[in-house]
Amino acid sequence: MDGEAASFSDLIRDVRDRGLCRRCGECVSVCSFMDGGALALDGNGFPVYRERGNCTQCGMCYWICPAVPGLEHELRCHRAWEPPMGRRLGLYSARSLDPEVLRRGTHGGVLTTLLMYLKDHGDIDGAIVARQEGTFRKRSLMAATCTEILEAAGCTCPQCMEIEVPGEEHSTFVSALQTTRLLLKEGMSRVALVGTPCQIAGVRKLEMLGAIPPNWVRHYFGLFCMESFVFPEELRLHLESTAGVRFSEIRRVHLQETLSLELVSGERVEIPLGSLASFSRYACRFCSDFSAEYADISFGGIGSSAGWTTVVTRTEAADRLLRGLLGERLENYPPPREEAPFFSELLADMIQEYSDMKRMRAMNRTPRIRGPFPSKRRLPSTQDSSPETG
Repeated sequence: MDGEAASFSDLIRDVRDRGLCRRCGECVSVCSFMDGGALALDGNGFPVYRERGNCTQCGMCYWICPAVPGLEHELRCHRAWEPPMGRRLGLYSARSLDPEVLRRGTHGGVLTTLLMYLKDHGDIDGAIVARQEGTFRKRSLMAATCTEILEAAGCTCPQCMEIEVPGEEHSTFVSALQTTRLLLKEGMSRVALVGTPCQIAGVRKLEMLGAIPPNWVRHYFGLFCMESFVFPEELRLHLESTAGVRFSEIRRVHLQETLSLELVSGERVEIPLGSLASFSRYACRFCSDFSAEYADISFGGIGSSAGWTTVVTRTEAADRLLRGLLGERLENYPPPREEAPFFSELLADMIQEYSDMKRMRAMNRTPRIRGPFPSKRRLPSTQDSSPETG
């Protein structure tokens, strides 16, 4: 890359000290990938020096940070990105034909169905997913069997949340990058990665920069994400007062157009997100990617009816995969006759509305990061690359 060298000190200055750190662990992971061992995460999930003398000032931690826009041009070229919300080949509203997947899934179980199919047919050795280990606790892991994939169904909440309870911090933010690093160290290959937009972009950068083997991640599955929320004591009290429920009664939390609290009793309580704006995580206000634009396939609930998944395919291979399962393991939503001719565009308009909202918010709020940035040209490793990896 052209341009000045960057180091972790620049990352501290431009990102961590300005409140833009997303606590994804990508900088620490890439340092481990490069066998540097210079960085670690502190008790709150922020990157710090672990062994300053091990830092070679290679700049990798800086360039792969999702808050740093320095490689945006290269990444867009690498993925054949198209305006206004990334490459889009197919747009569907679908759901699984498996009753057990539907019962466990957050929306229509399409993501879980795809993962189980890929595992059944030997296309992947496993999937990097999140599994719920308590009401507000999740752990990133390699699901190596269909049973483990099914156990993780419903735990891929689009927005990673942090819930702080007096005397104890509960975090459902799971670092897929940490699991990726461990799998590489163990020599495992052929995985599917499920992640939020910032996680997908981060691993794409690692791949683009040669920090992970090409095609090691066989499938990038992205989740729609507007923002994350921090749940301090005052928000806990606010929710209990507004919803009329106690935290101990909450079984699962969903974020879509509203904050949906699924209670142990099976009842759902909806809270308008506007009333929670002051509790959104500060760094998320500067993220501009809603629909995981660098994924092979993106998933969410926006635009679809309850119990159905909105699916955006972004590569030819991903679109063939999705289409091949329709009628076998998946079914398409049957729109009303009067909406059928333009139903996919209705979905697209809804996704575009949320994408524009998030991008505009980020543009209006993001402080300018001084750099150093490389010149806007394709990286050598991307000149012959193709987005046909899904």
